[in-house]
Amino acid sequence: MANLRSLTLLIIFTVLFGSTAHAQWVPTGLANGTVNIVFGNGGNLFAGLINGALISTDNGSNWNYTSISATFSVWSFAVNGTDLFAGTTGGLFRSTDNGLTWNTVNSGMPLVQSFAVIGTTFFAGTEGGGVYFTTDNGTNWTQVNTGLTNLQVRALIASGTKLFAGTLDGVFLSTDNGSNWTQLNTGLSNLDVRGFAVLGTNIFTGTNGGIFRSNINTINWTNVAGGLVRGFAVTCGTDIYAGGWYNGGGVIHSTDNGTNWTSFNTGLTTTTVPTLAVKGSDLFAGTWNGGVFRSPTNCTSSDTTASICGMKFNDLNGNGVQDSGELGLANWEISIKNSILPNSHSIFTDSNGQYCFDSLETVGIYTISENSQSGWTQTFPASPGKYSITLSQGDHRDSINFGNHQQPLLGSICGIKFNDLNGNGVQDPGELGLANWVINITFQNAAGFITL
Repeated sequence: MANLRSLTLLIIFTVLFGSTAHAQWVPTGLANGTVNIVFGNGGNLFAGLINGALISTDNGSNWNYTSISATFSVWSFAVNGTDLFAGTTGGLFRSTDNGLTWNTVNSGMPLVQSFAVIGTTFFAGTEGGGVYFTTDNGTNWTQVNTGLTNLQVRALIASGTKLFAGTLDGVFLSTDNGSNWTQLNTGLSNLDVRGFAVLGTNIFTGTNGGIFRSNINTINWTNVAGGLVRGFAVTCGTDIYAGGWYNGGGVIHSTDNGTNWTSFNTGLTTTTVPTLAVKGSDLFAGTWNGGVFRSPTNCTSSDTTASICGMKFNDLNGNGVQDSGELGLANWEISIKNSILPNSHSIFTDSNGQYCFDSLETVGIYTISENSQSGWTQTFPASPGKYSITLSQGDHRDSINFGNHQQPLLGSICGIKFNDLNGNGVQDPGELGLANWVINITFQNAAGFITL
């Protein structure tokens, strides 16, 4: 019941690239019912309800129940690699066939309200259990809550190596895959955080007391709108849409990075919109008691292409994490291969170690890997050292990073211990070597002189 009550406080962000003009909303084949979450992946569209989950394979025209029991409420969806995950009141479910069949993958984990991915590490924000992570696609989970002062984690978002968590005690940041958390609430007048969105160098957070914005690298929050806030979805652009009970309700829209907002409700039969999602060139709105609505995003054809981007970093200490001071590596070859296309493609990292495969027009499963170099050992991602990513139209995947540690160069120092018979400091003919003498070597590192 706590989750149902909290839904009255929800609003959702959607980041869109494209024209600022938009058409009206039209109903899909799901014309009634309460929708907690709407989510698109590949050719399928999903709706999480208070009584199970629905799937549509024709962009919302027709819907069918999935194998998730109708006795469970479904509150979150996410993709990790080629698998789809759903957070429900009956546990965490995983699908390996894009939502056609589902199986539970956890025992005892609290309700999962949010997900995030950094490299091969998959994070889950839970209702009362804090943050969990898995590196084996959901088989085993570990809690990472050091520094969190509240374990109601209803929002997660990753940007590069930064992981943000939204709690009832405000915003927390981790830069070490969740091992440690730091509270970042400067300027945040309401600490009941329900959602995040990233737009360029800005991060937005939705709270029970409005929408706040900050530069993502120097967190200092500024209130840019009132209202009741939750969630986010990202696609092709620079416009921000928000939905929920917001000063009269429905969906609002900003074209100036969240400074000003206008209403976008034409065609909606209800003004309670707890969830928005983008699939291809369409924006979907999940509503209370009104089902799911659809509106074109007005993205151009080039906007709906997908991308996969990341960084190649110098893992100086070899710990598999990009620590402070570990910079990018230039001129490393990164390869990409689509499972249904015959050939692979590769590019080289730039001077900052960055790479980006953009304008990917073919949806499907992509494998991203690095081409190794002599003298280096790959430390991230973990074995097998590559990524498998499912892309839909308009998807943009960031932080697909690789780390390598340079193996130390081995040298040698050799010589002879001789019997200087005449004491002149020169090894003359007939002055032979001396056996069983101990030879010491001393070198200087950052800690000082060390004798071996």
